[in-house]
Amino acid sequence: MRAHTIVKLLYGLISCYWLGLCQEAKGQYALGGYTGLILSPTAQMAKDGNIQLGVSYLPPAYALLKGPAYGEKLYSLTLTFLPFLEVHIGVTRPDQVGKAWGIGDRRTGLRVRLLPETAKFPALVVGLHDPPLSFGNEPGQTEYFHALYLVASKEYQLFRQTSLSFHLGYGEDWLKARQYQIVGFFGGVAMSPWKSVTFLAEYDSDKINMGFRWVLFHHLQLMGTVFHFDKISGGLSYHFNLMSLP
Repeated sequence: MRAHTIVKLLYGLISCYWLGLCQEAKGQYALGGYTGLILSPTAQMAKDGNIQLGVSYLPPAYALLKGPAYGEKLYSLTLTFLPFLEVHIGVTRPDQVGKAWGIGDRRTGLRVRLLPETAKFPALVVGLHDPPLSFGNEPGQTEYFHALYLVASKEYQLFRQTSLSFHLGYGEDWLKARQYQIVGFFGGVAMSPWKSVTFLAEYDSDKINMGFRWVLFHHLQLMGTVFHFDKISGGLSYHFNLMSLP
């Protein structure tokens, strides 16, 4: 049964490639809605004018809001405007919560590209997720997904359809927050044997995660992941470019 499933998956990938239904996977989105690997952000960005709508799931053992007893759904909206600026907003809602949570925990983020990628040097991006409500000295002024980081990314074209990219960053805890998404070194590797399919491996400053990303019909992204080799997760997103609208 497993062999039959693998054969069907490979058949789908090949059919997708030959029918032209797949799209280049560079600069696609992490589970949190920002451009990245699985949880780790990268210095890649989508094209100017790109909009992403997504939903993903964090398993209970790795959820951030209510601890290991509850999983979380992450809803996100991301806009890339100007060639160097990305803004994302989102809502995180734990499982099995009532009206007291309302729509859920709201989060925002801003990413600015400091340097574009060149033939010799990587792209460089600074990011701020869940910024403080104020920059005072009171603790707990941000929500649960706070991150302040600098990340570099470099992609290499191995063959006509195959690329390999490396990502390395560092997250700081300078701003007081309830919880930090990234503190210390993080990074990972992404390999695309076809333009539409990417295999992912990362260290998110806390654990090792692996997964894949599959872009279909030029707009739909499917993601499957394994957290720390023991919990399965995934996400679904739809993206389009305002510049291509009639």
